[in-house]
Amino acid sequence: MSATALTCIVASDGRRGIENQALGLAEALGRRIPLEIVTEHLARPGMLSRFNAQSARADAAKPERFLWIGCGRAAAAAAAPLRRMRPEAALVYVQDPKRSYGAFDLIVAPSHDGLERDNVVSILGSPNRVSEDKLAKARSAFPHLSALRRPRAAVLIGGKSKRHDMTPVVSAGLFEQFKAMLASGWSLMITTSRRTPEDFTATMRAAFSGDPNVVFWSSEADGPNPYFGFLAYADIAIVTKDSTNMLTEAASAGLPVLYAEAAGEDGKFAQLYAALEARRCAQPFIGPVEPWPVEPLRETERAAEAVLDMLADKGLASRPA
Repeated sequence: MSATALTCIVASDGRRGIENQALGLAEALGRRIPLEIVTEHLARPGMLSRFNAQSARADAAKPERFLWIGCGRAAAAAAAPLRRMRPEAALVYVQDPKRSYGAFDLIVAPSHDGLERDNVVSILGSPNRVSEDKLAKARSAFPHLSALRRPRAAVLIGGKSKRHDMTPVVSAGLFEQFKAMLASGWSLMITTSRRTPEDFTATMRAAFSGDPNVVFWSSEADGPNPYFGFLAYADIAIVTKDSTNMLTEAASAGLPVLYAEAAGEDGKFAQLYAALEARRCAQPFIGPVEPWPVEPLRETERAAEAVLDMLADKGLASRPA
C-alpha cells in the first residue's frame, strides 16, 4: 500500500450483513484512490464496558487524518464521541443512523428510508462488495460450477426478519417451485443464511443431495463459501424478499432478479421492489422462469463517487487525473 494512502476504518459490530455494506463502499472508493482499509469491530449497545475501553484505546491509535465508514447500531452510537475526539476525521455512515445526524460528513441511506438531509445521498438498496474483479476471481476459485447445465439459477435464501417470515406455507411453496425448475432443465446453486429455518434447510439438503444439477451451501461445513461464484456463474437470481442486501448484490452482479414472496408486510420495502422493477432489474418469482437482459446496478459506485467528492472538499483526497 502506498505511503500516501488514506486510512479508511470500516466500523461495525462484525456481523457480516452489516460489515459488508460499509466494506463494500470502502472497496469501491479504493478502486478510485489509494486506500488502506482497516476493519474495526465495536461492541453492540449494552455489551460489557471492557469493550468500550478497548474502543477508546483504538481511537487513540487512529492516524491524524482518516476516513471512518460505519454501519449498524454500534457504529451509530460511536460516531458522536468520535467526532468530538477527532474533528479532523471524515465520518460516513451507511443506512439511517437514527441519531447524531450532524456528526457525519455524509450519510449513504437507502432511498426507501426517505431520509432527506443536506448530508445524505440516497441510493437504491444497500452498498455491497460485488465488483467485476470479485466475480472474475470467483469464476477462477469455483470452476466446478461451470460444469452445471444451463440455465443456472443462484438461489439466495434468507429467512425471518422484522417484517417478513418464512413460514411453513412459504417454505413449502418455494420447495415446490425449485423442484419444478429442476424438472424443466434448470440447475440450482442454493445458499441459505443464519436466518433460514433449520427444517427448511434440512428438507432441501435431503431432497437435493446427490442431484448433479444442484450445488448446496449453508455453512463452512460445506466448504469455502461459493456466494460470489454463484453470482458469477448464474443466469438468473432468485432471492427471498426479506434481504435488501442479497437483492441488490444480485442486481449489482448484472443478474435478472426474481424476488420470492414471504409472509408479513412489505412496508417501506415495497418501494425497493418497485424501484428494482422500474429499472427492469427484478420481478416477482411467479410462473415459468425466463432470464431477461439487465444493466448491472451501480449504486455502490455512485455512493463511492459522493464520498470522494466529500473527501476532496475536506482536502483528504484528490480526484484521479
